[in-house]
Amino acid sequence: MKAIGMYIFSGSQTIGHLETGWEVDRVLEMTEDMDETNAFHFVRNYNIPIIKPSQWNNDDYLDNLVHKYDLLFANPPCSGLSAINRNASADNDINKHIYEVANVINKIEPKTFLIENAPTLITKGAPILKDIQKILSEKYRVTVITDLAGNHNVPMFRKRTLVVGWRRDIFSRMPLIDQRMDNTFTVGDAFKNLNEVDNMSPIDLEDKYDFSRFYKYVEPGNTVVKTICDRFDELNSLLTEDEKKLILRAKEKYDAGGSVWDKSPLRLELDGRAPSITSVNRYIHPIEDRDIYIRECARLMGYPDSYKFYDGSRVSVIQCVAQGVPVNFIKYISNEIMMQLKHSVYYDDCDVMYINQVSGVQNITCFSTEEFQKFLKINRNDRQVEEVSLW
Repeated sequence: MKAIGMYIFSGSQTIGHLETGWEVDRVLEMTEDMDETNAFHFVRNYNIPIIKPSQWNNDDYLDNLVHKYDLLFANPPCSGLSAINRNASADNDINKHIYEVANVINKIEPKTFLIENAPTLITKGAPILKDIQKILSEKYRVTVITDLAGNHNVPMFRKRTLVVGWRRDIFSRMPLIDQRMDNTFTVGDAFKNLNEVDNMSPIDLEDKYDFSRFYKYVEPGNTVVKTICDRFDELNSLLTEDEKKLILRAKEKYDAGGSVWDKSPLRLELDGRAPSITSVNRYIHPIEDRDIYIRECARLMGYPDSYKFYDGSRVSVIQCVAQGVPVNFIKYISNEIMMQLKHSVYYDDCDVMYINQVSGVQNITCFSTEEFQKFLKINRNDRQVEEVSLW
């Protein structure tokens, strides 16, 4: 089956579709220099054409793609809605690329589509989600899914929103995706047999504070700042004056029962799953007193060991990797889409289906287009919810 991508960054979503069995013949990219920035490594690993916007963003080019694809998949930037962006909002200019994806879908009419984005797409980004559904409502039914990558053979929790579209002339009713929990995959599983793999070098992150001398004190699942706060009397003599100011501010909040925006290095748990990888967080190896290496980060995201990261990119490796979506998460949803194209399993005659898979219970809510356009937060709607035990 034939697929086309949009905005692949370092390519983990594309890899997931390739490993599922799709033929990906091109990727429509977001900027003219993407092959020298975020897609730098992808174009050196895969012989898939990267089409720049000056080439594809016109009617003549897109007219030649109409009805040629079984799947369009897209990874538009989520920074405009991300929880780590304090200025995130539906009005953030970077969100325009989500609309670009919807407009291309409307133009070339693939049989199905998949848009992956931040979990806040259903809350803070609800106006965007409603706009997308309205733009595509005449041609597509839409399934919106809140899920954790960690449910699907990924050693990382990584909560995401998946938006799947089904062309109405292909699917007579709403297909039902098989929501399930796959085998638990841990950090320890991901880090096995790394001795002969390339890119075993530290991740290059610039931090104001170098806390590496405290790594030996940090227990799995804990951060450097929290550890020093808890053992302040023992460790305070090792702090510089600037570090001590930071720690004392955090300790005051912790002692008062408050929360702390703690982005200090976190030690991973060997038998657990990692938090969501970002381009601003440091992670300590679960056993060794060091930051995790590039290849270890790539293993957490599911990149194959044959995928190499090269010198010369204008953005950091961790930024390229963190902007993607774990490979096995994509393989799960990609396989579900492919199976529906081969043999559809229908649920209901609705326009929008919302599935919440985060809690381990499949919560399904069905909407007409009119009902969907009225919701405030999709997971706080008062409509009847059907609960199905998954495991």
